[in-house]
Amino acid sequence: MGCFSCYCAICGGPGEECSIGSSVPEALEWRRKRVARKRKKMLETGQYPSIHVADDEDDKEELNSCKEEVEGGWDKSDEDNAYDPGLVSEKSLEWLLTVHCLGVHEEKAFISGPGEEYDQLTGIDVEIGDDPNQPSDETHFFTYGVEGGVFPFHWVCLQVLLRALGSKGDPGNIDKAVLFDVMENLTDYYELELDYGQMQGRSQNWISVPGEEYSVTNPIGDGTEQFIREIITRKTFKVSPLNYDIQKHVVSDPFDKLPFDILYNIFSCLPGSSVQAISKASWSVTKATRYNGFWKQLIFREMNWFWELNELLSEDEKGDESNQLSSGLSLKRLYLYIDKKTTPTYVMDAEFMSLGNRRRIWRPCQQVAELYFAELEQRRTSQAKAE
Repeated sequence: MGCFSCYCAICGGPGEECSIGSSVPEALEWRRKRVARKRKKMLETGQYPSIHVADDEDDKEELNSCKEEVEGGWDKSDEDNAYDPGLVSEKSLEWLLTVHCLGVHEEKAFISGPGEEYDQLTGIDVEIGDDPNQPSDETHFFTYGVEGGVFPFHWVCLQVLLRALGSKGDPGNIDKAVLFDVMENLTDYYELELDYGQMQGRSQNWISVPGEEYSVTNPIGDGTEQFIREIITRKTFKVSPLNYDIQKHVVSDPFDKLPFDILYNIFSCLPGSSVQAISKASWSVTKATRYNGFWKQLIFREMNWFWELNELLSEDEKGDESNQLSSGLSLKRLYLYIDKKTTPTYVMDAEFMSLGNRRRIWRPCQQVAELYFAELEQRRTSQAKAE
């Protein structure tokens, strides 16, 4: 068995080039049909497609013929482990190739300058950065569990983590020593023991799984604010009046016995998917949760990874006419739409792949943040007692 690749400590993704498939029309058609068939099977069975097991008889036949070279200079085995060139490109994947690291030198934590991986990110060569704690005579480091090992990461992934840690892009606002210790306690052989999502690309070596292009899409893409503004203007998200004729058909609704303020407070603590599910069964819940203020709270709480949307809603509250959102906007409809479209999954809409990857990365960032703040508080308490 060969050595394992190491991955970004924050996103769990690679620090090396990925495979991009052929743009020959026949290759595109073959790959896309196969991906579409796998997605259809996933929606029918609820099971995520496997890269190791055939999904059905058609898939078995495809796998058995993967060694065939097809007219046009492409073969199925290559296309079965390559991303769709219509969704990613060498340029769009450049962000993966620049890596930094978090390390410790003479008991002081540092964040390195930019660098490149070698030997599947088991090592990293970096430039000297702005952090005064970075050793000036050492630019070569091994990663993860070895003595003196560092934790590699992509810079944009650090930006997502900093948001989860309450810092808007400035590593100087966090305690790097605490963060290093948290990561050290989570260290596995080639990554951290975190929930990086359901993607299958993270194997012994990175696999460019068709249908998982979102997992290597830059999570902080350009134009996200303009994108969400464009979405908001769509007629799909306009407020619709409640049909009160429905109420006379309600036979029994246990939630009807609860006062409005109690209902509102209870459902403000539930995830939006649960609120929507119960609303379908309860007219009282539908009425109590119809207000934009309710769904705005949910967006702030559950979609804190979508800071561009949060900032737009915050600006709207200030009454700045240049930033005001449409008065007819239904935040409930907007919430449900964004929640569905940005859920990280096999085969995402191209326009939501960046946000889907950010949402995926936010999960391990939250896990790190929880441990970080707990450790930070413990150290502050110990220091206060010592004084």
